[in-house]
Amino acid sequence: MKKGMTIFSLFVLGIFLLAGCNSAGDTKPQEKALATYADGSTEAYALYQLTDHNIGTAKGGVVAKEQNLVNVYVKNYAEPGAPTSWSPVPQVMSSQRLTILGGTWPGETAPDPERYTEFAVSPIEGKTFTADSISVYGGGGGGNNMKFSISIGTKDDFSDAVEILKVTSNPKNTMKLYEAPVSATVKSGETLYIRFYPWYTDNASGKYLCISELKIHGKIK
Repeated sequence: MKKGMTIFSLFVLGIFLLAGCNSAGDTKPQEKALATYADGSTEAYALYQLTDHNIGTAKGGVVAKEQNLVNVYVKNYAEPGAPTSWSPVPQVMSSQRLTILGGTWPGETAPDPERYTEFAVSPIEGKTFTADSISVYGGGGGGNNMKFSISIGTKDDFSDAVEILKVTSNPKNTMKLYEAPVSATVKSGETLYIRFYPWYTDNASGKYLCISELKIHGKIK
């Protein structure tokens, strides 16, 4: 009997220690539950981490589609420079570094409508997604004169585009979290497009638009 009690005690102790180790070693934050609203809708969002080549993740009944690149390309995934100042500091300090095809910016005073990167979000079948905010870390790498704007639209040809953010002060090696309120209703079968238009005010190469943690937030019903 005494021997049986000893084995049982060791078994319980082992479970306790294992649980403690798992708890101590698990530094992943708990995922926040999606909110529900009085009108019967539920919180929903798409998140593009933009720290590697993985496509965005989506919660609550929306679908995050693959990023589209037009006359720009992804150079790599890293901080804009060393050191980089983040405001506020994210969990993962990395970004997608985008530059112009050919590598040399022509020197412009406004964005080129034929040069952009595009993200897209749709509701699942039978649902309507209402976007209420778009947030992203944005910054410049390699120089102080990188600018960018963000526009959204729901038509395939982007003829209904609305500019929601324009950043013209963008010191190099600085990443700032921007958030823009939006009001966009996306019905079943439709898509919300989000386009980033970068430009550089000098004729130069080795200059990058750096973005990370793009989040399209809203509710679905």
